[in-house]
Amino acid sequence: MSVPSLLDLTNSQVMDCIFEGTLPPSAYQLDPVISNRLFEEYCRIYDIEITKSVIKEICSRLNVTRVNMRHCVVQRSEILILQNQNIESLVMGSLMCLEPRQITAPSTTLKIEALLKRCLNEESRKSLKHLDLSQTGNDYLDGWVENISKLLPSLISLGIAGRSLSATEFTTLCTFYRNLRNLDISNSNVNDLRGISNLSNLEVLAIGGLEVTDMKEVFELKKLRVLDLSSRECLCCLRNLLETYLSCHQVLPDLRFIDCSGNFANPDMIVNLLETHKTLQQVGLIGVDRDFPDFPNVKLLTHSTIRTSIEAIHHYTTTKNYSAICAILKKISEILVENYDGETEETLRECFFALCRVIKVFPDGQSLHKLVTECLRIMCRDTRIYMLSVSERHDLVNTLFTICDHWPTYKQNFEQSETIQNVWKMFQNLSFLMTKNLNSRRIFETAMEYVMEEGTMIGYIEKCCLKVMGDSVDQMSPSDQLSIFDHRQTCRHLLDLLHNSYKQNRHEIYRLVLGILHKTVAQCPEVFVEMGGVWILIGHLKKFNYYDSLCMLRMLVTSKQQKIVQEMRKTDNVQRLVRFLQACANELDVSPNTYMIKEKTFILASILSEIIFYSKESHLKTIYWITVTRILREVLIKLSGAPTCSIDTTFFETYYETPRGEDLTETPIEYLKRNRDERGCCLYCLLQGV
Repeated sequence: MSVPSLLDLTNSQVMDCIFEGTLPPSAYQLDPVISNRLFEEYCRIYDIEITKSVIKEICSRLNVTRVNMRHCVVQRSEILILQNQNIESLVMGSLMCLEPRQITAPSTTLKIEALLKRCLNEESRKSLKHLDLSQTGNDYLDGWVENISKLLPSLISLGIAGRSLSATEFTTLCTFYRNLRNLDISNSNVNDLRGISNLSNLEVLAIGGLEVTDMKEVFELKKLRVLDLSSRECLCCLRNLLETYLSCHQVLPDLRFIDCSGNFANPDMIVNLLETHKTLQQVGLIGVDRDFPDFPNVKLLTHSTIRTSIEAIHHYTTTKNYSAICAILKKISEILVENYDGETEETLRECFFALCRVIKVFPDGQSLHKLVTECLRIMCRDTRIYMLSVSERHDLVNTLFTICDHWPTYKQNFEQSETIQNVWKMFQNLSFLMTKNLNSRRIFETAMEYVMEEGTMIGYIEKCCLKVMGDSVDQMSPSDQLSIFDHRQTCRHLLDLLHNSYKQNRHEIYRLVLGILHKTVAQCPEVFVEMGGVWILIGHLKKFNYYDSLCMLRMLVTSKQQKIVQEMRKTDNVQRLVRFLQACANELDVSPNTYMIKEKTFILASILSEIIFYSKESHLKTIYWITVTRILREVLIKLSGAPTCSIDTTFFETYYETPRGEDLTETPIEYLKRNRDERGCCLYCLLQGV
């Protein structure tokens, strides 16, 4: 069972209080460990305006030393906060919004050292040990490598993966950063590692994705414990860095972990590597589609099975290796499709937790979210969802909505659309929706938001949402149902959607919306009528004369509420009902589906009978209502006019002329129901189930 820690819950609550301005006043400043966690929580919030009072509260209460804005778009508010903290580790996010002018090009040149000087106070510049600029998204002005080395004299860890380095910049890096212990230059377009031996203190080096042909100087880094040869881009195109490394025929004496993911490797190469490097404890082989034997005392990170994939996910979420996790998730999806039944429940549950961890670590990982939702959809299909406990299914709902919240503009991107589609496919699982105490109301309201998004054309996702809305209503408590359907704006949106699908002649969408509105009529008929539902529904009968539509109208008129009956008996509504009644009656002799036509004709007749019954006696004497009653009487007699029937036709001839009073206390349909056992008319048979 996955339960948030008390610290996680309190962190979230404290940040809520800071944003709401309700945190009790205090001169106490939180310690760095708690402050760092609170600032992590702050960085996850992207949809709340950061006011001056919030900035002031954060600066006065927190003592932040480690800042990770990898998944943030850095704003001026973050710069103000950083200025008031003593930072030791800084991972920058996107800086594209900090430009003084509107950005019109894919990238904008930035004087990064000036920005860092502005962000970091003098104490932070002296003490900063770790800096990661991999996610900033800008080009930098020439000279930035040397200038940063002078600005940050205590730097021992530098990450610039994916940032293009010229030969001059790489040489400068190797000259001015001799204290570095950790360096990530993956996918930086460096093609010559000459000079890297100057960084003799390096313990961790990441050079994946580089097109280098000589690694001899790497072997002069005697303190190196971790060598990462995996690309930070797609691992599907295998590289030859491992082969280049082995061709040097040298040994790193203290190497503990080498990541060969995304590189060509075979069992012989790995055997050679392990025989020459006795200190190795772990080898990464993600993206290498080979079977490798087990080696004593050495752990291989592979994705050959669900079990090994789970272990690999734990490692690569820690190192934030996006491309490796993508490759693992693709493999998990393949295994689940081919051999789901061959996996144990324990393994599948651990896989579920690993997938949720990926979402937490990469809240903005577009490709990862698509792959995770694909895996979850396969794992949780139909009754497979019962593998998870009730609380875990509740956690799954929260995870799925976390994903939805991060992609509000999903229609503009294919991968995001696929992700959202997977989410709503999972919610279509009735076994999932029937989970005890599931927040069905939240599911309904979120689905409603997707359906009613402004300018939305109903596509596959919206169709899924409509199905989910209909099913989730059935799982709600009566109070939640009433609360949903008593909301006039909800009913208005649904009626608009019904009318649009009618105009576009989209029968499937129409029936889905109609099913939801049917539940509205059952719970809050007065709201449906107030929002113009009667006029819309009757107007649609000409083209979309569904049985459910007629049943809804009958349900309304038999509610016996005065306002509803008044709406139903408006001249326009009655005229359209009469025209449709006549059309149905004309089809009785020619339609191949005679039974359904009889059903529809009878329901229409019962609706008009109710309307007439509740009309004032003076109204019934007008030519208009005399005509209506005559047409109704003719249709009912025709409907019941089989030779074997013994219907008393005088009943229809005299009923509507009978004065209101004690002698007339029921509608024609109620009268027929009461007498069905005494009369042998086939019309009574049609009453069954009505």
